[in-house]
Amino acid sequence: IIDEHLSISERNKNQILIYYPYIDAKKIIHWLRPFSDYQFHIFHGCDESTDYPHIHLYYFSKTEFNQKQHQCAGIITAAGFELASEAIHMGHKLLIYPLEGQMEQQFNAKLLEQLGHAKLIHTFSHEALELWLKTPLKPASPYPKTAYELAKWLVKSERGSIKELSEKLWIRDAEVI
Repeated sequence: IIDEHLSISERNKNQILIYYPYIDAKKIIHWLRPFSDYQFHIFHGCDESTDYPHIHLYYFSKTEFNQKQHQCAGIITAAGFELASEAIHMGHKLLIYPLEGQMEQQFNAKLLEQLGHAKLIHTFSHEALELWLKTPLKPASPYPKTAYELAKWLVKSERGSIKELSEKLWIRDAEVI
């Protein structure tokens, strides 16, 4: 998990990051092309140009991906754990299209939706995308600095119980569930 978060004012509400290299990029481009008021940055393993000035394709590049991730307002991706966790941490709205036949993807997607962190889709529908694009930005929800707090707890000669430490670090998340 990256340890940075942005306030809503630091993000461009018209920048959307897409990480969905599991299908042909042409299908994604076709889905996005009517929404010319937004800039879509698709990380798909190629940097070909498109016929649309608002749709951009990129090779996989951690540096470029992180840059676009910091600038965007929303992320469209599958239901893996890492990118969704980073989006929640940074306050990006999420549109999740879980991979078919992957039980953990289905579970993660449903849980993200139930907790109010994501909108779940099962098809690339223009209507669903339009509704999601219009949803307001989310505030950042940074995760607790568990490593730092654990290190502080370990060096104290008189420290509380592990249960107390756990409650201190994760009380916010326990209240959500």
